[in-house]
This record gives sequence, structure tokens and C-alpha cells, in this order.
Amino acid sequence: MAKLILDIATASLGLEALLIRLSDGYVWDGVDEAFEDPTGWDDTAAEAAPLSVTEVQTTDGSTLFYTLTLPAGVTVPCHVALYSGGYNAGDSADYHGSSEQITVDWTDGGRLDTIVDSILTDTGTDGVVVADKTGFKLASDGLDTVATTAPSGVASNFREMLVQVWRRFFKKSTLTSTELKTYADNGTDVLTTQTVSDDDTTQTQGSSS
Repeated sequence: MAKLILDIATASLGLEALLIRLSDGYVWDGVDEAFEDPTGWDDTAAEAAPLSVTEVQTTDGSTLFYTLTLPAGVTVPCHVALYSGGYNAGDSADYHGSSEQITVDWTDGGRLDTIVDSILTDTGTDGVVVADKTGFKLASDGLDTVATTAPSGVASNFREMLVQVWRRFFKKSTLTSTELKTYADNGTDVLTTQTVSDDDTTQTQGSSS
């Protein structure tokens, strides 16, 4: 069921709501769970028609807003009229306004729900695309989750390149008169090999393989 948020900050109104179908002015009967012509209601039917509105408060007791859960059968655009003090034929009730328009677009599979689902698919389940990233910066631990796993051979992406440079100086490597080798963490498996040479004038280090 969709939930409508009503921006009313006055506390303890004891609100009830009438859903009025835009196309014909018929009102939702909560007992029969259908839109009906209110001119044919008697007192009992009218009393049963209003929907309960829930007051939402902060921890200090102040009212933030009210919410109204729309019945599953409401599948067309309608207005919501808010009353307090009882709404029955012949009774006096305080009117608190009407929404511009509510629809079932927000229900699961509705038009707007489908659009939101598409956006989430594009940006990730929890993703939000921020157009203006001015002032954004990397957190002090922002790179800590980047994997430091050694590549099994010559680096093929930027992460592996950084890891391989660090390992060249701080992990095991051997240098002979003809070869430079780097090793896995076990100190035995060779990860990369490069030819080296020295003709007493120029030292040459070949590409890694």
C-alpha cells in the first residue's frame, strides 16, 4: 500500500481523511472498500467512510507530520480531504484542507516507482548521483579497501601497477648479472622476470614478463 505524507504540524488534531475520486467526485467507503456516490449514504455509511490518519511525533512529543496509508483498492487519482471532530451527516467537522492530487503512482510497480527503480539500477542499489562534487575529497582511509593482492604476472591495471611497484622494493626480489626476478609472498614462486645487462658503460633492464 502507498503511504501519503501530510505536511501538517499541528498536534493532536485527531484527523480523518476522505478520498474523493477526481473523475466523478465519488468518495471512498472504507467499509465496502469502493468509491461510492456519497449522496446515497445514510449516517452509518458516512461514519464508516473516513480513513484513519496517523500522527508522527519527535521524541520530545512535537508533531512532525501525519501519514495516511492508502487502501489497496485506490487505483485512480483522487483528492484527500482532512477533517477532525467527526465526519457524519449533520455533524459539524473542522476542515483542514485537501491535497493537490494523489495517485497510485508510488505503489509497487506504479509509474513513479518504476522510474525510481530504473534510477537505482543505473546508480546502484544505494547509489545517488551528485552532479556538483565541489568540495568533495577522499577520506583519510579512502584507499584502505583497495585490494593489495599481488598480480600473478605483469600488472594489467592501475591497482596492480601500484602494488607491483611497492613489492619491487619491499618484497623479495633477486638480481643477478642477467636477470631481475620478483617473488610471491612465499618467497619461492617467481612473479616477474626481467633481463639485465651491463657492458661497463650502460646498464640495461628489459621489459618484464
